[in-house]
Amino acid sequence: MNWSTQLGIVVLLIATGYRQAGATQCYQCSSEMDVSCPAYRMFDREKNALVECYGLESFVPGTFCMKITKESKDSLFGKGWKTIHRRCGSRTYTGLSWGCLDYTDEYGIYTEVCICNHDGCNSAQSIPFNRLLFVLLPLMGYLLTLWKN
Repeated sequence: MNWSTQLGIVVLLIATGYRQAGATQCYQCSSEMDVSCPAYRMFDREKNALVECYGLESFVPGTFCMKITKESKDSLFGKGWKTIHRRCGSRTYTGLSWGCLDYTDEYGIYTEVCICNHDGCNSAQSIPFNRLLFVLLPLMGYLLTLWKN
């Protein structure tokens, strides 16, 4: 296998979020039941612990992390509301394998489901772009131009 093929494999592994064997750890909380899991404020990682997805503390055993946001708007019948659930997941009902999907159901409830597969990734407001990839791709491009010369 030549050098450029090996480099391509490394880039592919980084881009797909390769991780060593071991259970994923996710944040697990619900804004409906837990003040440390706010729906209207920033999530504080210091006030919440990661849960091993196949451990005894996990409500839902799984291999990835989920963040589910539901929100209703104000109406004539009452004030709107927002809830956020963070947990492990084992299968998606949306067909999504990574990233976020949003929709509004027949009752006007806006729902956003975000799925990710690395430790603590369901703490963010939305799923972040892989920062390591953002730094490594230009660096690898620069190294390739040096190597070809």
